[in-house]
Amino acid sequence: MSGRKETVLDLAKFVDKGVQVKLTGGRQVTGTLKGYDQLLNLVLDEAIEFLRDPDDPLKTTDQTRQLGLIVCRGTAVMLVSPTDGTDELPTNPFIQPDAADVLVEALEWAGANVFNAYPGSASVEIHLALSLSRSHTISNVLCRHEEEEIFAAEGYARSSGCPGVCIATSGPGATNLYVASLCAT
Repeated sequence: MSGRKETVLDLAKFVDKGVQVKLTGGRQVTGTLKGYDQLLNLVLDEAIEFLRDPDDPLKTTDQTRQLGLIVCRGTAVMLVSPTDGTDELPTNPFIQPDAADVLVEALEWAGANVFNAYPGSASVEIHLALSLSRSHTISNVLCRHEEEEIFAAEGYARSSGCPGVCIATSGPGATNLYVASLCAT
């Protein structure tokens, strides 16, 4: 085992090129990388700091200030990335949509504009997805019993030609919906 410390990152390819450095506490600077050591102490020239939002210190604003030649201490460095060839994505592509949102999109795609529902704990996410301005085309008819839902959905489908949709909660609510669906024609 040697006494020499090896660097975690190979920053040699970034020397004399623009880099963006994010520091602990939310500070963010860009500049030209002039040097570094194995402890990740960075020397940046023509450094520019992006000022933080006074209301939320973890967010940066478009306002900047010139810093000139600076040394970023390795213990404060959280991220080093090149400034050329990178773009910030508007949304995270790895976040999967909720099942309730997918259901609402499927209902809109199928042409459903009314659904009959008796809310319960198992279906609360669907009701939230439909009510929190996520759907502007589907309206809710609040029924007092699950059997009423299926008959209302059947009547609506027959009279309008659109799909009849009803949503029930799990357990006895689903059983009541199932029994009524056997009676509907």
